[in-house]
Amino acid sequence: MVTAPARRPGTDRPRILVWLDGREATIVRSGSEGPSLERVFATEPVPSHGSGRRRHAPNARHGEEWKGVAERRSERRLEDFLAKVAARLEPGADLEIIGPGPVHERLAREIVAADVRHANDRSVRAEAASRLTVPQLQARLREAIERTAEGPGTPPRNSNSGGIR
Repeated sequence: MVTAPARRPGTDRPRILVWLDGREATIVRSGSEGPSLERVFATEPVPSHGSGRRRHAPNARHGEEWKGVAERRSERRLEDFLAKVAARLEPGADLEIIGPGPVHERLAREIVAADVRHANDRSVRAEAASRLTVPQLQARLREAIERTAEGPGTPPRNSNSGGIR
């Protein structure tokens, strides 16, 4: 999990929840009229796994892997897609980035690195999650906003604090 803690509390700051995999991103923003939704699609889906073959360049040092044309093209498509998603996220908003696989963590790392370079002060949190419906994403955003308003250390509302019954 990638986490960049907020340097100052900001309950009045906008919050954005991003669900992301290699094919699409669903962006849910908090707003005065309720949550808004935006979808961003990759121009070409990024394969979720490599070709399965490990190839090595004949002149490479021991253990170095050689990336073929397909792997480099796939990597470039993923970089383009992540840049497209990051461009749609406001720099002043706190972010929660979720999704299956490593793509959501990579986006979070890139955003945190950009925030450090630009001295941007916001919270960025990445967490693994399976595919969620739009109502589930909206509910998760509302819960995140409520947690922020209640303050740190507050347990989740539906926690089973009494153990299994």
